[in-house]
Amino acid sequence: RSAVVLRFLEGLPYESVAARQGVSPATARKRVSRALANVRARLERRAGGLASLAPLLVPLPVRVAATAAEAAAATTSLLAMALPA
Repeated sequence: RSAVVLRFLEGLPYESVAARQGVSPATARKRVSRALANVRARLERRAGGLASLAPLLVPLPVRVAATAAEAAAATTSLLAMALPA
């Protein structure tokens, strides 16, 4: 989960994610890729497919939140539910 948070919520490039985690950029990319695949698989199992959820996934934290910090917190919560620590 931390690689996804660093990459998408903190907006870090893969090189910075890798440096923070003490791994190569290729490993950081792979971790993010695997985490996103895991989220997709879980959503497909729970919701019957991503197509039905696609319009809601990205805009939800922004629609609900009044500030960027609230949007980041909402997105982190969604990731926490989808990706166990």
